[in-house]
Amino acid sequence: MKWFKHISDSLDDPFIFDLIDQFGGDGYLVFFGTLEIISREFNTKTPGFCMVPERFLIKKLQLSRQKCVKILKYCHKNKRIFFKEYEGKFMFNCPKLKKLSDTWTTKLLRSDFKDTSNLLRPKEEEVEEEERSRIYTPYEKILENFHFYCKDLPRVRSINGLKPKLKARWKEHPEIEWWEGFFKDDVHSSDFLCGRSSDFRASLDWILGPKNMSKILNGQYQNRQEGPSEADQIRNMR
Repeated sequence: MKWFKHISDSLDDPFIFDLIDQFGGDGYLVFFGTLEIISREFNTKTPGFCMVPERFLIKKLQLSRQKCVKILKYCHKNKRIFFKEYEGKFMFNCPKLKKLSDTWTTKLLRSDFKDTSNLLRPKEEEVEEEERSRIYTPYEKILENFHFYCKDLPRVRSINGLKPKLKARWKEHPEIEWWEGFFKDDVHSSDFLCGRSSDFRASLDWILGPKNMSKILNGQYQNRQEGPSEADQIRNMR
């Protein structure tokens, strides 16, 4: 598809208005940038459906992965662009795009039509995602986030021995964004876990232990803020 029809008053569309209100110009960029990518990959046999490497989209849009995914999930929730993640790739479906296609593509669609409107629909996606979360654990992606956010901690040389714990914890928290936040906000920010306040440094094997992870999530290893001394408190009362 060389081009698609862009309505001149799209900024007045309630969805676009809410999208910009929540995400600013990044929301507009991700929505229409993704439409351009779907259009470029447009196939008349599966109109509106495509799959691209996540790194490709992130590089094209010049935004963080976390922000792109958050905005795309908002588009999915509002049934504008259906979206899912799978093994380092983003899958999209925009059934309405064929109605906005250029003249040449419209002619091709008339002779080579296939209904793709059900691809990645929310209900089907939830079932498939639930099934996938039971059988697929993104070990390397979790490890990549651990090494990126927890540079002070021992690197993992072999992941084989950790797979049972990773699989068990993934079932409890089956979203890679959750792990990004966990390693960044709960582990890396802790002086105790990262060895900045003692000789102890938590390994990934230790972190993945159910009791240890529970303690981390409950804030037992958060940095303690020192309050004023008793003498200072008495002085401040005068």
